[in-house]
Amino acid sequence: MPESYRNPHKPDAEGRRGEERRTEAQEHLLHPGVWEPVLQRYAAATTLAVALTDTRGRILGECINARPLWTLLRTQVPARPGDCPFCMRPVPVEECSSRRGPDGSYTLAGGYAGLVHFAVPLKVAGDVIGFLLAGQVQNQYPEQLRLQEVANDVGLPAQLLFETARSEVPISDKTLHVYWDLLESFADAFLNTHLHRFLEKQRLVELAEMDRRKEISRDPFTRIENAPDRDRRLDTPSTFRPVRSRDPANRVGSHRPECDDPDSSRG
Repeated sequence: MPESYRNPHKPDAEGRRGEERRTEAQEHLLHPGVWEPVLQRYAAATTLAVALTDTRGRILGECINARPLWTLLRTQVPARPGDCPFCMRPVPVEECSSRRGPDGSYTLAGGYAGLVHFAVPLKVAGDVIGFLLAGQVQNQYPEQLRLQEVANDVGLPAQLLFETARSEVPISDKTLHVYWDLLESFADAFLNTHLHRFLEKQRLVELAEMDRRKEISRDPFTRIENAPDRDRRLDTPSTFRPVRSRDPANRVGSHRPECDDPDSSRG
């Protein structure tokens, strides 16, 4: 069951069916196949790496357009469960998503080896059900001394790390902020559209089931046809079988009238 951060002041869904609908909706909205086509287009347009995660930071599907420097570092520094997979340091993913100030200011997450990213929370009815991560890029040209320290820290050749970092073109903070706004607007519209489609599909299925049950309740023959085999009576032909007694004295023909007994008429 997908987890979510629920508003403690908001009452719980009424009944088991409401909880089942919430779970089904979350599973649908966090399915990688739903997001992959549009995230691939976003990554191609922005050159950013993009990933869909659950609330614990676990990547759902695959990281799209993973950047070379991040990929190289991740081979030496595996992500821990519960941490943001784009951060090289142990940082919870929800902390990366809370870097948008109330005044609209931006604070990019990361910074290790010059790599930055941002996280967009996915909200449904006020509940956070997952995150979209985007970035793995440098916002300035790498410093050789800084990369030397990173190489010593993770156990990689400094020259390899420096060449990999220099092969990528930095993206300015201003441009990244535009990409951040774009992903937020897109994620909100995409979630609402797919949630509406999912709920509408569920509603049509439930209406069809209600119509079927009403039709069964109105037509007695339909009730018989849809009843279990043990409850059917009209469709099962009856077979009469004579019952024979186990006592030979009670069987038919075992007692004959006295007039038919030849010995009874004698003396």
